[in-house]
Amino acid sequence: MPVFDDYIRACRDEALDELGSAEGKMIHDLENGDSIDPAALVAVVAMRATARRWQYVVDMVDGECVDPADALVKVRDAARTILMDQRVPRHACPIEQEFARVRIEAARDFYRATAHVDALTVLNLATGNPTPGHPTTGNPATETGNAVHATTRPAGPRSRATSLDNS
Repeated sequence: MPVFDDYIRACRDEALDELGSAEGKMIHDLENGDSIDPAALVAVVAMRATARRWQYVVDMVDGECVDPADALVKVRDAARTILMDQRVPRHACPIEQEFARVRIEAARDFYRATAHVDALTVLNLATGNPTPGHPTTGNPATETGNAVHATTRPAGPRSRATSLDNS
């Protein structure tokens, strides 16, 4: 899937460029004796979390020979797990507490930004091809005799998570 491979690398590069620019501005401000805006620091924490997720996707493709779509589904599912299963951390330090909150929000942003993966899942059910990250045993369209049914049917366990994107 060379197009999807190019896509994930472009997303990773964009996230790293954005992070580098923001960190560079902070370093420049520090070197000039300027104070750092707390909102800019929070934004850098969110950018770093997003860039790390895209880097994980590329690392799976390069290091583990995982299909790019499968790698994105795995990292997206990990972000979903953070949103659904992880308790909100409680820290005595307000700075640590804010950073933890921002990392959770970054997981939500990544999950929502990659919602198109659910569309790929639904399309794969219609074609009978294995769904990225969730191999199917057959084509529901041929099993039920209704191809329209397969394209409108929720995509397995992630169908509940899709409703989160609409809220």
